[in-house]
Amino acid sequence: MRKELEELWENYLVEVPMERTEEEKRYISEYSKISALFRSKLNEEQKKYLEEYDNAVCTTNGISEKYAFAKGVRFAFRLFVEAFCDD
Repeated sequence: MRKELEELWENYLVEVPMERTEEEKRYISEYSKISALFRSKLNEEQKKYLEEYDNAVCTTNGISEKYAFAKGVRFAFRLFVEAFCDD
């Protein structure tokens, strides 16, 4: 079942484009400006470490999103079974 949920997650990412709200777009814009300013103050070694940190955070977030997706699908399935297969 885990493999099927992972495949569903991968297909979901491809088939359903992420649409950002105006609030999300504003936060991303703010983050980008601050990040660019911050990075401009770093030396090359510091930039390298920050890049490694950013990659680790992104990887961790991706794992968490996939886990939350699988957990949500399981919850929805259980809810469906409870609602339609009630004795």
